Amino acid sequence: MLSSVKRALLLICVVAALAVPASASGSAFQVRTFHSPDGNIGCAMILGSGSRGGEARCDIAKHDWPTPPTPKSCPLDYGNGLFVGPHRKAAFVCAGDTTLHQGKPLAVGRAIKLGPYKCKSLQAAMRCINRDTGHGFVLSREVAKRF
Repeated sequence: MLSSVKRALLLICVVAALAVPASASGSAFQVRTFHSPDGNIGCAMILGSGSRGGEARCDIAKHDWPTPPTPKSCPLDYGNGLFVGPHRKAAFVCAGDTTLHQGKPLAVGRAIKLGPYKCKSLQAAMRCINRDTGHGFVLSREVAKRF
């Protein structure tokens, strides 16, 4: 798993990459950003060179579940989203940035894939999974379920 500082720097690079149009032939570093139709959940998927196997991450603006306590290993904001990477069960996000309000809305029932990652927009929720490992999460106002 990436350290919290490396994860924060990686997402900063992702946001910077969004400002630079990709070439017609594609790029070694791929990013997909999208959000729930109501805008409460924002997501980013990354894959490619420098991404250490990539990840799917979603942050949430408003939720009813209790935010978990911040571990000592996280010097940034903690628990306002979930991510799944290449090897482990999904975990809460430790980051100094956000994936909220990025990209276009993903209609309910639609999905986006990038490498082994797949995120599907559900009614007021987002479900993301690493299809290689079966690990993933469901994030909604009511639940932050990791599997």
